[in-house]
Amino acid sequence: MLDRGLSDDAITVLWLAATDRGYGIDRFGVGGREWLEQVAAVCEEHLTEVAPAYVPAAPGPATGAGDEVLREIRGMSPRAATTAVSPDFHPIEGTAVMEALEQVATQVDPDLGFRLLLRTVEVLQLPLTEEQHTRYEALADRFHYGEDHLLFSVDHLVQRT
Repeated sequence: MLDRGLSDDAITVLWLAATDRGYGIDRFGVGGREWLEQVAAVCEEHLTEVAPAYVPAAPGPATGAGDEVLREIRGMSPRAATTAVSPDFHPIEGTAVMEALEQVATQVDPDLGFRLLLRTVEVLQLPLTEEQHTRYEALADRFHYGEDHLLFSVDHLVQRT
């Protein structure tokens, strides 16, 4: 995310949304880019201590499915428009989160965009149709998620008929 041209605002919005504002970095004057750089530095330091021979692999090519992920994000945007992350404490509008998700899906990686979409759907408690859930299952399978990934993230939001 740091090297793919995402704005600091987009990274900050995504961090705050994914953590359900549990780590209010913006309240401490820290931007998303700076925060992720700090997280990466701590991880690299820890890896040096516990696995000094480890060499991080270069990121692989984009995982594909970008159009499908983008379609799912855009399909959820109208529902997100009426919601906010942390509506009672420095709210983050659902539309801002969805715009940042579109950037991730197109500029960074569709897999990461989809994972963050799932987290956003959970945080915002956005209802899903059975058809959406079926499409989510297909994307989860394409990205090789574990069989319980959707069960523990968004399965309870499906409005079954």
